[in-house]
Amino acid sequence: RGSAVTLFSLTDGLIVIVYAYNNARSRFAVGLGYYRGQGWVHVVCDERFPAQEADWTTFGRRAYDRMWEVRAKHAQ
Repeated sequence: RGSAVTLFSLTDGLIVIVYAYNNARSRFAVGLGYYRGQGWVHVVCDERFPAQEADWTTFGRRAYDRMWEVRAKHAQ
């Protein structure tokens, strides 16, 4: 129950790296994206961990979806 790091991607325009550290009850996701010629990086922290989402894969998927929806804004 220590740390975990994983990569999550559904397309070549966005990769999300999820880091979970269970001992400190913290996790975050770093998105590396490319949209219309612009690269971008975005970080999402999960302040609700672990109360509402015990599964870090669910957190990773939500972070991915959130970043995918606003990728044009991140690329500016």
